[in-house]
Amino acid sequence: MKLMSESSIAAGVRRVEALTGGAAATAIQEDDALLVRIANVLKTPKTVLPERIERLLQAQRELEQQLRQMKGQLARSNIDALVAGAVSVDGVQVVASRVEDIDRNGLRRLVDELKTRLGSGVVVLASVTNGEAAFVVGVTAELVKQRGLHAGKIIGEITRLADGRGGGRPELAQGGGKAPGKVQAAIDAAGRIVAEHLS
Repeated sequence: MKLMSESSIAAGVRRVEALTGGAAATAIQEDDALLVRIANVLKTPKTVLPERIERLLQAQRELEQQLRQMKGQLARSNIDALVAGAVSVDGVQVVASRVEDIDRNGLRRLVDELKTRLGSGVVVLASVTNGEAAFVVGVTAELVKQRGLHAGKIIGEITRLADGRGGGRPELAQGGGKAPGKVQAAIDAAGRIVAEHLS
């Protein structure tokens, strides 16, 4: 007999599916052949396949983390260009840009760095990864107090332009959009939206 699957179908009731006789023998042979193929591909004995696969998965996770860090470093290296591209909206410096291949955590870090560099201003950044749009808006503290700006309200309007939604605190907010093709239009509207929220 070869156990194929086990599942819960009700409280205290388990469903067990198994093969017996010739079908079980065939399934066992097929599984063994598959293990041999995997072992050959990985150039590893069957007996240590689990450890080998776990090491490969761990290496992949580490490489993905390194790649994210490198993308973040690359984005941060462009801070000078982003700051230079700031526009003045009724006396408020606004940086609005799409940056490539940065996840939401990376966007938040970049927004914080840009706020520091600006000293006083609004930062609106967006990125598209895996077909999904991410937005982060940052507002420096004195603009929240003196000009009535609120990052959560600003991002709510910006993300709607990309068929999404967002929210957050007065100084930092984030959101997403379901229409990556509309990200640039949303970014282009940032200056107008900030102007509408100024008091």
